[in-house]
Amino acid sequence: MPERRLLARPIRAIGALIASAGATATFTALPALKQDPVQSITDPPKPEAVHVRLGAPGGDAPSPTPAEVLGPLAPNARAEWRLGWWQPLDGASTPAWCDNPGVRVAAVQVGPTLVALARNTLTGPATVWVQAPCAAGPASSEVLTVPADPAAPALSGPTFTYAYTVPRDLGRGVLLRPGELAVFRFTNWSRQATVCAADVASAWRPAAPHAASQARKGAASVRAACSRMGAIGRGGLAAARLLEQSHGALLHLAFLESVTRNAAGSDPTASGPAQALGAAILRAQRCMGACSAAALGLATQVETNPREQGNLSVSVSVTNRGRRTVQNVRLWVSGPEGAGLTPSVESSFGSLATGQAARASYTVEPNAPPEAGAVQGHITYYMARTPAHLRFPAVW
Repeated sequence: MPERRLLARPIRAIGALIASAGATATFTALPALKQDPVQSITDPPKPEAVHVRLGAPGGDAPSPTPAEVLGPLAPNARAEWRLGWWQPLDGASTPAWCDNPGVRVAAVQVGPTLVALARNTLTGPATVWVQAPCAAGPASSEVLTVPADPAAPALSGPTFTYAYTVPRDLGRGVLLRPGELAVFRFTNWSRQATVCAADVASAWRPAAPHAASQARKGAASVRAACSRMGAIGRGGLAAARLLEQSHGALLHLAFLESVTRNAAGSDPTASGPAQALGAAILRAQRCMGACSAAALGLATQVETNPREQGNLSVSVSVTNRGRRTVQNVRLWVSGPEGAGLTPSVESSFGSLATGQAARASYTVEPNAPPEAGAVQGHITYYMARTPAHLRFPAVW
Protein backbone atom coordinates (compact mmCIF):
# COMPACT_ATOMS: atom_id res chain seq x y z
CA MET A 1 0.00 0.00 0.00
CA PRO A 2 1.27 3.57 -0.65
CA GLU A 3 1.25 4.33 3.07
CA ARG A 4 3.75 1.50 3.74
CA ARG A 5 6.17 2.70 1.03
CA LEU A 6 6.19 6.20 2.45
CA LEU A 7 6.83 4.82 5.94
CA ALA A 8 9.64 2.48 4.76
CA ARG A 9 11.80 5.23 3.23
CA PRO A 10 12.53 7.18 6.44
CA ILE A 11 13.06 3.92 8.35
CA ARG A 12 15.66 2.74 5.78
CA ALA A 13 17.36 6.14 5.92
CA ILE A 14 17.62 6.01 9.71
CA GLY A 15 18.94 2.45 9.46
CA ALA A 16 21.68 3.54 7.04
CA LEU A 17 22.82 6.30 9.38
CA ILE A 18 23.04 3.89 12.30
CA ALA A 19 24.91 1.28 10.22
CA SER A 20 27.43 3.86 9.03
CA ALA A 21 28.22 4.65 12.63
CA GLY A 22 29.04 0.98 13.30
CA ALA A 23 25.77 0.19 15.11
CA THR A 24 23.38 -2.63 14.37
CA ALA A 25 19.63 -1.97 13.93
CA THR A 26 16.79 -4.51 13.88
CA PHE A 27 13.40 -3.58 12.49
CA THR A 28 10.18 -5.48 13.07
CA ALA A 29 7.29 -5.02 10.71
CA LEU A 30 4.21 -3.69 12.55
CA PRO A 31 0.94 -5.53 11.93
CA ALA A 32 -1.71 -3.72 10.00
CA LEU A 33 -4.24 -1.86 12.14
CA LYS A 34 -7.51 -3.72 12.44
CA GLN A 35 -10.60 -1.62 12.09
CA ASP A 36 -13.59 -2.74 14.13
CA PRO A 37 -16.87 -2.92 12.28
CA VAL A 38 -19.16 0.02 12.83
CA GLN A 39 -21.76 -0.81 15.48
CA SER A 40 -25.22 0.60 15.16
CA ILE A 41 -26.68 2.23 18.26
CA THR A 42 -30.34 1.53 18.87
CA ASP A 43 -32.32 3.90 21.04
CA PRO A 44 -34.17 2.22 23.91
CA PRO A 45 -37.90 1.91 23.36
CA LYS A 46 -39.81 4.95 24.51
CA PRO A 47 -42.35 4.28 27.26
CA GLU A 48 -45.91 4.19 26.08
CA ALA A 49 -48.19 6.66 27.87
CA VAL A 50 -51.12 4.91 29.56
CA HIS A 51 -53.91 6.68 31.44
CA VAL A 52 -56.06 5.13 34.14
CA ARG A 53 -59.09 6.72 35.75
CA LEU A 54 -60.54 5.28 38.93
CA GLY A 55 -64.26 5.44 39.62
CA ALA A 56 -65.01 5.59 35.89
CA PRO A 57 -66.80 2.68 34.20
CA GLY A 58 -64.61 0.75 31.77
CA GLY A 59 -67.24 0.13 29.10
CA ASP A 60 -69.17 -3.11 28.74
CA ALA A 61 -66.32 -5.35 29.90
CA PRO A 62 -66.12 -5.73 33.70
CA SER A 63 -62.93 -4.65 35.45
CA PRO A 64 -60.61 -7.51 36.42
CA THR A 65 -60.28 -8.51 40.06
CA PRO A 66 -57.11 -7.83 42.07
CA ALA A 67 -56.27 -11.55 41.91
CA GLU A 68 -56.47 -11.46 38.12
CA VAL A 69 -54.18 -8.44 37.94
CA LEU A 70 -51.69 -9.97 40.36
CA GLY A 71 -51.33 -12.93 38.00
CA PRO A 72 -48.04 -14.75 38.61
CA LEU A 73 -47.64 -13.05 41.98
CA ALA A 74 -50.72 -14.75 43.41
CA PRO A 75 -49.22 -18.21 44.08
CA ASN A 76 -45.97 -16.76 45.39
CA ALA A 77 -45.91 -16.65 49.16
CA ARG A 78 -43.18 -14.00 49.26
CA ALA A 79 -45.19 -11.63 47.09
CA GLU A 80 -48.37 -12.24 49.05
CA TRP A 81 -46.48 -11.47 52.25
CA ARG A 82 -45.14 -8.24 50.77
CA LEU A 83 -48.45 -6.93 49.53
CA GLY A 84 -50.80 -8.43 52.10
CA TRP A 85 -49.58 -6.47 55.10
CA TRP A 86 -48.64 -3.29 53.20
CA GLN A 87 -52.12 -2.96 51.78
CA PRO A 88 -54.97 -5.46 52.29
CA LEU A 89 -57.14 -5.82 49.19
CA ASP A 90 -60.33 -7.02 50.88
CA GLY A 91 -62.41 -4.01 49.91
CA ALA A 92 -65.36 -3.17 47.69
CA SER A 93 -64.61 -3.34 43.97
CA THR A 94 -64.42 0.05 42.25
CA PRO A 95 -64.67 0.69 38.48
CA ALA A 96 -61.38 1.44 36.74
CA TRP A 97 -60.97 2.64 33.15
CA CYS A 98 -57.72 2.27 31.19
CA ASP A 99 -57.03 3.52 27.66
CA ASN A 100 -54.68 0.61 26.86
CA PRO A 101 -55.74 -3.05 27.23
CA GLY A 102 -52.07 -3.98 27.60
CA VAL A 103 -52.12 -2.60 31.15
CA ARG A 104 -54.47 -4.53 33.42
CA VAL A 105 -56.03 -2.51 36.22
CA ALA A 106 -58.19 -3.32 39.24
CA ALA A 107 -59.37 -1.05 42.07
CA VAL A 108 -60.90 -1.54 45.52
CA GLN A 109 -62.11 0.85 48.22
CA VAL A 110 -60.71 -0.04 51.65
CA GLY A 111 -62.14 2.36 54.24
CA PRO A 112 -60.89 5.88 53.41
CA THR A 113 -58.30 4.48 50.98
CA LEU A 114 -58.77 3.83 47.27
CA VAL A 115 -56.33 1.14 46.10
CA ALA A 116 -55.44 0.42 42.47
CA LEU A 117 -53.27 -2.31 40.98
CA ALA A 118 -51.75 -1.92 37.52
CA ARG A 119 -49.68 -4.58 35.71
CA ASN A 120 -47.83 -3.93 32.47
CA THR A 121 -48.42 -6.83 30.05
CA LEU A 122 -47.05 -4.91 27.05
CA THR A 123 -43.78 -5.90 25.37
CA GLY A 124 -42.22 -2.53 26.16
CA PRO A 125 -42.14 -0.05 29.05
CA ALA A 126 -45.16 2.07 29.92
CA THR A 127 -45.67 5.23 31.93
CA VAL A 128 -48.89 4.59 33.84
CA TRP A 129 -50.70 7.66 35.14
CA VAL A 130 -53.52 6.96 37.58
CA GLN A 131 -56.14 9.56 38.47
CA ALA A 132 -58.42 9.14 41.48
CA PRO A 133 -61.35 11.33 42.58
CA CYS A 134 -60.51 13.25 45.71
CA ALA A 135 -62.58 15.47 47.95
CA ALA A 136 -61.27 18.74 49.36
CA GLY A 137 -58.92 18.41 52.30
CA PRO A 138 -55.80 16.46 53.30
CA ALA A 139 -54.94 13.52 51.08
CA SER A 140 -51.97 11.38 50.17
CA SER A 141 -50.94 9.38 47.13
CA GLU A 142 -48.55 6.46 47.44
CA VAL A 143 -47.10 3.90 45.05
CA LEU A 144 -45.22 0.63 45.54
CA THR A 145 -43.55 -1.04 42.53
CA VAL A 146 -43.09 -4.82 42.46
CA PRO A 147 -40.61 -6.40 40.01
CA ALA A 148 -41.65 -8.79 37.25
CA ASP A 149 -39.94 -11.71 38.96
CA PRO A 150 -41.85 -12.53 42.18
CA ALA A 151 -38.67 -13.95 43.72
CA ALA A 152 -36.64 -10.80 43.09
CA PRO A 153 -35.72 -9.08 46.36
CA ALA A 154 -35.72 -5.48 45.12
CA LEU A 155 -38.77 -3.26 45.36
CA SER A 156 -39.12 0.38 44.44
CA GLY A 157 -40.65 2.56 47.09
CA PRO A 158 -42.95 2.99 48.72
CA THR A 159 -43.11 6.71 47.97
CA PHE A 160 -45.59 9.03 49.67
CA THR A 161 -46.77 12.46 48.60
CA TYR A 162 -49.09 14.49 50.80
CA ALA A 163 -51.24 17.29 49.45
CA TYR A 164 -53.99 19.62 50.57
CA THR A 165 -56.42 19.36 47.70
CA VAL A 166 -59.47 21.08 46.34
CA PRO A 167 -62.24 18.88 44.89
CA ARG A 168 -60.40 17.41 41.92
CA ASP A 169 -58.55 14.31 40.77
CA LEU A 170 -55.42 13.26 42.61
CA GLY A 171 -52.88 11.85 40.12
CA ARG A 172 -49.85 9.63 40.41
CA GLY A 173 -47.57 8.27 37.68
CA VAL A 174 -44.96 5.51 37.56
CA LEU A 175 -42.75 3.86 34.93
CA LEU A 176 -43.43 0.13 34.59
CA ARG A 177 -41.25 -2.28 32.64
CA PRO A 178 -42.83 -5.33 31.02
CA GLY A 179 -44.32 -7.58 33.68
CA GLU A 180 -43.96 -5.12 36.54
CA LEU A 181 -46.80 -4.33 38.94
CA ALA A 182 -47.59 -1.08 40.75
CA VAL A 183 -49.88 -0.67 43.76
CA PHE A 184 -51.35 2.83 44.11
CA ARG A 185 -52.93 4.08 47.31
CA PHE A 186 -55.00 7.26 47.60
CA THR A 187 -56.12 8.16 51.14
CA ASN A 188 -58.66 10.73 52.26
CA TRP A 189 -57.35 11.77 55.67
CA SER A 190 -60.40 13.88 56.53
CA ARG A 191 -62.50 10.75 56.44
CA GLN A 192 -59.88 8.89 58.44
CA ALA A 193 -59.86 11.66 61.10
CA THR A 194 -63.55 11.02 61.81
CA VAL A 195 -62.85 7.32 62.26
CA CYS A 196 -59.90 8.00 64.57
CA ALA A 197 -61.90 10.39 66.75
CA ALA A 198 -64.57 7.73 67.28
CA ASP A 199 -61.92 5.07 68.03
CA VAL A 200 -60.18 7.21 70.67
CA ALA A 201 -63.45 8.15 72.39
CA SER A 202 -64.58 4.52 72.40
CA ALA A 203 -61.26 3.19 73.74
CA TRP A 204 -61.09 5.84 76.48
CA ARG A 205 -64.29 4.75 78.20
CA PRO A 206 -63.00 1.38 79.54
CA ALA A 207 -59.58 2.88 80.27
CA ALA A 208 -60.82 5.96 82.16
CA PRO A 209 -61.50 4.22 85.52
CA HIS A 210 -57.84 3.14 85.67
CA ALA A 211 -56.49 6.65 85.07
CA ALA A 212 -56.92 7.52 88.79
CA SER A 213 -55.98 11.15 89.54
CA GLN A 214 -55.39 11.85 85.84
CA ALA A 215 -58.87 10.75 84.78
CA ARG A 216 -60.31 14.26 84.68
CA LYS A 217 -57.38 15.69 82.70
CA GLY A 218 -57.44 12.64 80.46
CA ALA A 219 -61.12 13.11 79.73
CA ALA A 220 -60.50 16.76 78.88
CA SER A 221 -57.70 15.74 76.48
CA VAL A 222 -59.97 13.17 74.84
CA ARG A 223 -62.67 15.81 74.30
CA ALA A 224 -60.19 18.35 72.94
CA ALA A 225 -58.44 15.88 70.62
CA CYS A 226 -61.72 14.44 69.32
CA SER A 227 -63.13 17.93 68.79
CA ARG A 228 -60.16 18.88 66.62
CA MET A 229 -60.24 15.61 64.70
CA GLY A 230 -63.96 16.07 64.19
CA ALA A 231 -63.39 19.54 62.74
CA ILE A 232 -60.89 18.05 60.28
CA GLY A 233 -63.34 15.29 59.42
CA ARG A 234 -66.09 17.77 58.57
CA GLY A 235 -63.76 19.34 55.99
CA GLY A 236 -63.73 22.87 54.65
CA LEU A 237 -60.59 23.93 56.54
CA ALA A 238 -57.93 26.07 54.92
CA ALA A 239 -54.40 24.67 54.98
CA ALA A 240 -53.30 26.96 57.83
CA ARG A 241 -56.31 26.02 59.92
CA LEU A 242 -55.77 22.32 59.14
CA LEU A 243 -52.19 22.63 60.38
CA GLU A 244 -53.35 24.29 63.61
CA GLN A 245 -56.04 21.69 64.29
CA SER A 246 -53.86 18.67 63.54
CA HIS A 247 -50.99 19.84 65.78
CA GLY A 248 -53.45 20.81 68.51
CA ALA A 249 -54.84 17.28 68.41
CA LEU A 250 -51.30 15.85 68.50
CA LEU A 251 -50.57 17.83 71.66
CA HIS A 252 -53.61 16.40 73.48
CA LEU A 253 -52.94 12.89 72.17
CA ALA A 254 -49.39 13.04 73.56
CA PHE A 255 -50.73 13.87 77.03
CA LEU A 256 -53.32 11.11 76.76
CA GLU A 257 -50.56 8.69 75.78
CA SER A 258 -48.61 9.50 78.96
CA VAL A 259 -51.75 9.00 81.05
CA THR A 260 -52.25 5.60 79.45
CA ARG A 261 -48.67 4.49 80.17
CA ASN A 262 -48.92 5.58 83.82
CA ALA A 263 -52.20 3.75 84.27
CA ALA A 264 -50.83 0.54 82.79
CA GLY A 265 -47.72 0.75 84.99
CA SER A 266 -49.56 1.33 88.27
CA ASP A 267 -52.57 -0.97 87.79
CA PRO A 268 -52.06 -4.51 86.40
CA THR A 269 -55.77 -4.77 85.56
CA ALA A 270 -55.46 -1.77 83.25
CA SER A 271 -53.20 -3.52 80.73
CA GLY A 272 -56.03 -4.61 78.42
CA PRO A 273 -57.89 -1.29 78.21
CA ALA A 274 -54.58 0.61 78.12
CA GLN A 275 -53.34 -1.42 75.16
CA ALA A 276 -56.59 -0.80 73.26
CA LEU A 277 -56.43 2.91 74.01
CA GLY A 278 -52.74 3.03 73.08
CA ALA A 279 -53.47 1.45 69.70
CA ALA A 280 -56.27 3.96 69.06
CA ILE A 281 -53.98 6.85 70.04
CA LEU A 282 -51.25 5.59 67.69
CA ARG A 283 -53.70 5.44 64.76
CA ALA A 284 -54.91 8.94 65.56
CA GLN A 285 -51.33 10.25 65.79
CA ARG A 286 -50.53 8.79 62.39
CA CYS A 287 -53.65 10.38 60.94
CA MET A 288 -52.88 13.80 62.42
CA GLY A 289 -49.29 13.51 61.20
CA ALA A 290 -50.59 12.83 57.70
CA CYS A 291 -52.92 15.84 57.92
CA SER A 292 -49.98 18.02 59.00
CA ALA A 293 -47.81 16.71 56.16
CA ALA A 294 -50.63 17.37 53.69
CA ALA A 295 -50.98 20.95 54.87
CA LEU A 296 -47.21 21.41 54.52
CA GLY A 297 -46.85 19.59 51.18
CA LEU A 298 -44.24 17.00 52.16
CA ALA A 299 -43.08 14.14 49.93
CA THR A 300 -41.32 11.16 51.51
CA GLN A 301 -39.79 7.86 50.47
CA VAL A 302 -38.44 4.74 52.17
CA GLU A 303 -36.09 2.60 50.06
CA THR A 304 -35.02 -0.86 51.22
CA ASN A 305 -32.32 -3.07 49.71
CA PRO A 306 -31.42 -6.50 51.14
CA ARG A 307 -27.71 -7.05 51.79
CA GLU A 308 -25.51 -9.99 52.72
CA GLN A 309 -26.27 -12.11 55.79
CA GLY A 310 -29.85 -10.91 55.97
CA ASN A 311 -28.98 -7.25 56.59
CA LEU A 312 -31.10 -4.45 55.16
CA SER A 313 -30.02 -1.08 53.80
CA VAL A 314 -32.83 1.41 54.52
CA SER A 315 -32.90 5.03 53.29
CA VAL A 316 -35.43 7.62 54.45
CA SER A 317 -35.94 10.91 52.61
CA VAL A 318 -38.29 13.89 52.80
CA THR A 319 -38.76 16.83 50.42
CA ASN A 320 -40.52 20.06 51.32
CA ARG A 321 -42.78 20.97 48.39
CA GLY A 322 -44.85 23.45 50.37
CA ARG A 323 -44.46 27.11 51.22
CA ARG A 324 -43.58 26.85 54.92
CA THR A 325 -40.19 26.09 56.44
CA VAL A 326 -40.33 22.94 58.58
CA GLN A 327 -38.32 23.07 61.80
CA ASN A 328 -36.19 20.49 63.63
CA VAL A 329 -36.39 17.72 61.03
CA ARG A 330 -35.10 14.32 62.16
CA LEU A 331 -34.88 11.04 60.27
CA TRP A 332 -34.20 7.58 61.64
CA VAL A 333 -34.99 3.88 61.23
CA SER A 334 -36.30 1.41 63.79
CA GLY A 335 -35.94 -2.36 63.63
CA PRO A 336 -37.14 -5.43 65.53
CA GLU A 337 -36.06 -6.00 69.13
CA GLY A 338 -32.41 -6.96 69.36
CA ALA A 339 -31.55 -5.75 65.86
CA GLY A 340 -28.39 -3.75 65.24
CA LEU A 341 -28.65 -0.29 63.67
CA THR A 342 -25.80 1.60 61.98
CA PRO A 343 -25.64 4.48 62.68
CA SER A 344 -27.43 4.20 66.02
CA VAL A 345 -28.46 7.86 66.28
CA GLU A 346 -31.03 10.03 64.59
CA SER A 347 -30.04 12.24 61.67
CA SER A 348 -30.89 15.86 62.44
CA PHE A 349 -31.26 18.45 59.67
CA GLY A 350 -32.47 21.53 61.50
CA SER A 351 -34.88 23.41 59.26
CA LEU A 352 -36.12 22.36 55.82
CA ALA A 353 -37.07 25.26 53.57
CA THR A 354 -39.20 25.17 50.44
CA GLY A 355 -37.62 22.92 47.81
CA GLN A 356 -35.06 21.42 50.18
CA ALA A 357 -34.70 17.68 50.82
CA ALA A 358 -33.16 15.58 53.59
CA ARG A 359 -32.00 11.97 53.35
CA ALA A 360 -30.51 9.47 55.79
CA SER A 361 -29.33 5.88 55.26
CA TYR A 362 -29.11 3.09 57.82
CA THR A 363 -28.11 -0.57 57.96
CA VAL A 364 -30.40 -2.89 59.92
CA GLU A 365 -28.86 -6.14 61.22
CA PRO A 366 -31.75 -8.27 62.52
CA ASN A 367 -30.93 -11.27 64.68
CA ALA A 368 -33.77 -13.18 63.00
CA PRO A 369 -35.88 -12.69 59.85
CA PRO A 370 -37.96 -9.60 60.72
CA GLU A 371 -41.72 -9.80 60.71
CA ALA A 372 -43.86 -7.66 58.46
CA GLY A 373 -43.74 -4.03 59.50
CA ALA A 374 -40.92 -4.59 62.01
CA VAL A 375 -38.59 -2.23 60.12
CA GLN A 376 -39.87 1.33 59.79
CA GLY A 377 -38.62 4.68 58.62
CA HIS A 378 -39.41 7.69 60.82
CA ILE A 379 -39.61 11.41 60.19
CA THR A 380 -40.31 13.95 62.92
CA TYR A 381 -40.49 17.73 62.75
CA TYR A 382 -41.88 20.69 64.68
CA MET A 383 -44.64 22.98 63.55
CA ALA A 384 -46.89 25.20 65.66
CA ARG A 385 -44.60 24.35 68.62
CA THR A 386 -45.76 20.72 68.48
CA PRO A 387 -43.96 17.68 67.06
CA ALA A 388 -45.40 15.53 64.29
CA HIS A 389 -44.27 11.97 63.70
CA LEU A 390 -44.55 10.20 60.33
CA ARG A 391 -44.01 6.43 60.21
CA PHE A 392 -43.45 4.38 57.08
CA PRO A 393 -43.07 0.60 56.87
CA ALA A 394 -40.06 -0.69 54.96
CA VAL A 395 -40.83 -3.26 52.26
CA TRP A 396 -38.26 -5.72 50.87
